[in-house]
Amino acid sequence: MRNRNRRARAQINHLLESLESRQLLAADFSAAFRTVPAAALSNSRQNVTLTVTNSGDTKFLGNLSMTFYAQLDGSAFDVNVAKRLCAVARAASIGAGER
Repeated sequence: MRNRNRRARAQINHLLESLESRQLLAADFSAAFRTVPAAALSNSRQNVTLTVTNSGDTKFLGNLSMTFYAQLDGSAFDVNVAKRLCAVARAASIGAGER
């Protein structure tokens, strides 16, 4: 019985071969405002500068879509309460670990 089990294990081990290591490549974005107006009047146009960082392990090449909202200071963000200001899309090429 033991010899049969050993032969069966040997056959199974012979059929299995190890795979090379795998790595999930992904872009991981974070963003921070560089410039923001101190105040804005209703229906006025304001410029902001946003720095986007790719903390992932692969380069990103494509369109980035962002939606901007306004909310009262000190309030927890709630998409159902916040005022949607605009949505923008920009072509981007951001290397791994770059801005």
